[in-house]
Amino acid sequence: MSKPRIEYIDIAKGICIILVVYAHIDEQILDHRIGVFFDSFRMPLYFFLSGLFFKCYSGWAEFAVKKFNRLVVPLFFFFLFAFLVDLAVAGIQFQTGDSRALAEFDWRIWQPLRSGGGGPHNPPLWFLTCLFEINLLYYLLHRRLSGRWMHAAVVLISVIGWELASHRLLLPYKMTSTLAALPFFHAGAVFRRAGWLEENRRRDIGGYLSILPLSALVWFIARPIYTSQAYFPGPYWVLYTAGIGGSLAILFLSKGIKRLPGVRQLGRYSLIVFGTHWPLLKAAGDWIYPLMGESAAGHLLVLGIVLACEAVLIPVGIRWFPRFTAQQELIPSSRFRKA
Repeated sequence: MSKPRIEYIDIAKGICIILVVYAHIDEQILDHRIGVFFDSFRMPLYFFLSGLFFKCYSGWAEFAVKKFNRLVVPLFFFFLFAFLVDLAVAGIQFQTGDSRALAEFDWRIWQPLRSGGGGPHNPPLWFLTCLFEINLLYYLLHRRLSGRWMHAAVVLISVIGWELASHRLLLPYKMTSTLAALPFFHAGAVFRRAGWLEENRRRDIGGYLSILPLSALVWFIARPIYTSQAYFPGPYWVLYTAGIGGSLAILFLSKGIKRLPGVRQLGRYSLIVFGTHWPLLKAAGDWIYPLMGESAAGHLLVLGIVLACEAVLIPVGIRWFPRFTAQQELIPSSRFRKA
């Protein structure tokens, strides 16, 4: 029997995925302080929330197969989805008089995947590669280290990643980003092990009271970060203070809200939204921006269209493609479970 879901975690995921989608729609948002504020913890929040549910299972084989099912299989599936959507759009453009549409179409399939991302058809898929690597790395560390040695190892690895990024030494398969992002995942895992997901009224009040101070701190120190490119301007401590501080503020805020059905639904199936939003926002933008321009109203309308489409795609993904959207396992992990 599956455990009941923690509703406020789904709300936090929903807030996170909305921030991700909007940041991909409005590329000028970093020209404003509010954009820098959210950007400083937008992707760290995703890693933090993923770390909340880290579990070793029965051993390495079962763990690796589960993560392959939940991250690598969707990566390939969502790349194919975006490739086919872009191809359909190019075909329509060709049929309506754009003779260059198919000639200029990017037909590469293996190269974007081999480089650890989704290429021009679905660039955000780099995150699934990075999260898969973080899970494997964290498993190895968790099996061999504990306590202060675990914390020290995570800090050391992140320093290596940050230094590599600072000198623009980018390892294959987004590994530089993986090393640098490890503390966000670790913070989520530590947060859960410390019992913060359990109900505790006194502690919850402390969490709620910390929302404004944490937000103010992040507001003043925030720098824009580009995790996919392993580009982290600003000091080392700012990257992790803003990333973890912002993540905690969103988590406590979500717990205080308690119920937000639409956002909760987006959060529960955030992987489907994450994997499908890019081609949708491109298609919506091609339709909206010639009419309204790339204004705030235009961006919000594109966001509304994308989220409305996701309300249709989520049930489709759950019902017709459960093994490719991490709702069911493509490769049964039970075969690899230790007795």
